Amino acid sequence: MDSFEWNKIVGAVLGTLLFVVAVKIGSEMLFEVPEPAKPGYIVPGVVEAPVPGAAATQTAEEVSQRCQQCHDLSKGGPDKIGPNLWGVVGRARASRASFSYSSAMMASHDPWTFDKLFVYLKSPATMVPGTKMSFAGISSEQDRIDLIAYLRTQSDSPVPIPPPALPKAAAATPAAAPAAAGSAAATASAPATQDVAAVIPAADVAAGRATSQQCEQCHDLSKGGPNKIGPNLWGIVNRPRATHPGFSYSSAMDANHDPWTYDKLFVYLESPQTMVPGTKMSFAGIKSSQQRINLIAYLRTLADSPAALPAASKGGSAAGPGKGM
Repeated sequence: MDSFEWNKIVGAVLGTLLFVVAVKIGSEMLFEVPEPAKPGYIVPGVVEAPVPGAAATQTAEEVSQRCQQCHDLSKGGPDKIGPNLWGVVGRARASRASFSYSSAMMASHDPWTFDKLFVYLKSPATMVPGTKMSFAGISSEQDRIDLIAYLRTQSDSPVPIPPPALPKAAAATPAAAPAAAGSAAATASAPATQDVAAVIPAADVAAGRATSQQCEQCHDLSKGGPNKIGPNLWGIVNRPRATHPGFSYSSAMDANHDPWTYDKLFVYLESPQTMVPGTKMSFAGIKSSQQRINLIAYLRTLADSPAALPAASKGGSAAGPGKGM
């Protein structure tokens, strides 16, 4: 083949390329394509810039939608890019037989506790270097807490919520101080069940408020607030049991409508399942008597008309509010 033939071939190729480029430029001039309002495909791990004035956190279900890009959350659902997450809270790590985990994830089979999920969801690659999960993580602590609380419900037997850690200030045992005979403070350390109301005035309401943060994982405590996993607790002290509107109680809880007195709350908060077998509340309970007293004292303040306190043993005047009120 002589040089003339080669020149014809090269010319034909160049002519074709020039024709394609000309058609592309012409079509773009004739048909202008507007920019999409939002991307049609969201890349896992890429977080959109926050909209000015928008709320800093999202609801748990909104956050969980980001998980569903790579995971199925339904019972009996399939594995996707990542393993099915039904029952993930408390499940042994890298233990779903149908999913092929990375060697980094397989290096440990410790259970996914609340604490470990909280750390992992902030930055998966930091906690488990080499994981196949390329998700960038959730920086908002509240979003992670809400997401874990929601994932906990995705189970046949939700993992019990552990009791809150006693704050250091409350954990320190105060030095014994002389108390007048009949003083409520003298009996606050170890009350009998029937004496709970008598020691509420001497309770540490500030410490009770700290303990209430554990309640807020499943309950809203504000006036007019919504029901969550559990019913709203505004006005709970002396409220008839299983009566908050809009909440679906278990048959075990609905079997009794006696009011939540100080004494009954004191017993229930130690072990909900013991007092009401079959309750949907899987909270493990608060073993410390003083923590329960402080919590009840704080819950008492969450009402338009706080439940009455017993009259002082001497002097005949009603007992005043506790510390921190």
